[in-house]
Amino acid sequence: MTSFIDSKQIPAAAQSRPETPEQVVEAINLAKARGLRLAVVTTGHGMNPLGSLVDSMVLDMSGFDSVEIDPVARRARVGAGVRWHQLVDAAAAYGLTAPFGSARTVGVVGYCLGGGIGPLGRKLGMGASAVVAAEVVTADGEIRRVDADNDPELLWALKGSGGGLAIVTALELELTPVETVTGGMIVFPFARATEVLADWARWTETAPAHLTSSFRIVQPAPGEVMVLVSVASPESEAEVMEAIEPLVDLDPVANMVKPVDPATFMAENTDPDDGPPIHIEHTLIDGLAPAVRASAIAAADPANGSMLMLSEFRHLGGAFAEPDADSVASHLDGNFTYMVMGPPEKRTEIAHAVDTVCDFGHGRSYLNFAYETEDPAAFFGEEAVTRLRAVYDRLDPEQFFHHAHPVERSREGVA
Repeated sequence: MTSFIDSKQIPAAAQSRPETPEQVVEAINLAKARGLRLAVVTTGHGMNPLGSLVDSMVLDMSGFDSVEIDPVARRARVGAGVRWHQLVDAAAAYGLTAPFGSARTVGVVGYCLGGGIGPLGRKLGMGASAVVAAEVVTADGEIRRVDADNDPELLWALKGSGGGLAIVTALELELTPVETVTGGMIVFPFARATEVLADWARWTETAPAHLTSSFRIVQPAPGEVMVLVSVASPESEAEVMEAIEPLVDLDPVANMVKPVDPATFMAENTDPDDGPPIHIEHTLIDGLAPAVRASAIAAADPANGSMLMLSEFRHLGGAFAEPDADSVASHLDGNFTYMVMGPPEKRTEIAHAVDTVCDFGHGRSYLNFAYETEDPAAFFGEEAVTRLRAVYDRLDPEQFFHHAHPVERSREGVA
């Protein structure tokens, strides 16, 4: 389930929709001339923590919508307005793909800037790990290319920090040869949620590293609840089918796992393109102890009055757990994410569901799931935050750019 915010509907002192880096420079100069700070949006995902923008300029980057594939170098150049289905469709024509997300219409750039957890992540890693270069406009109005040879420290910071360092107009991503994804949903009635969650939890303990999976309880309408175990892997059909045999043996009401190309997988197995406004709470946890499982099922049970649209455990580990020295996001410190989604008016219920399992983790969070402003140390740790602070101080000392989860800095000299 994804929800979008039209930039034209955001209350702001001024708005701009540039289509070239030069027009971004003009917008920066105009905002500074008016004494305004600047906030960047594309699809509207991650807007909530930014707060009020009535005294700021909003920069809508959706005009940067080009996709270029270099099949020989296995690279893609994507504009800041490109959504995942555009890139996956273009790359699939060459038998290539990238670590795409779980919603086809989420923006590629925002997803990668915040880390990026997708259905092939245990094999391909986070979205940020695929980034090899960025085209940016810095707060001083300079148009730059950032890569391993040109300001690698900024590239490190861009890969997972959530933005706010510079305006990214395009990213260059490394692509991986993947012609077929074997995956899909295995469906059970909610009455079997306790049994299936316990069996899935045991299964993940020995699941192969190439296979990414999740356990979901979904309530598409009040009282209509089902359990979905989703699986995906770029390995051979025979290998995947053998690995998921214990799940299929649980006698589901439907088994939709099959081999398809990445574009078809994304179209058939990712979140709906649009939906009502939502609120999300989440945490990273170490394991699925009986108390965790019981709490999650009770929170999602309509018999308890639950109005939660989605309760989900995603299995991490694999490539998610491999440290990446070239990315501030580095790796995910937990074996599972627990994420709960529902209507904004149910914020208290959503928060309570997550609070009951927080003691089973390290207090760490994942940036792209954070719908409230959090201390960046919860994402990266204190050592990385210290290093990140130095990059912010160098590039944006006046804190001209908004950030959803700002690194604490001095406000001296800021208008």
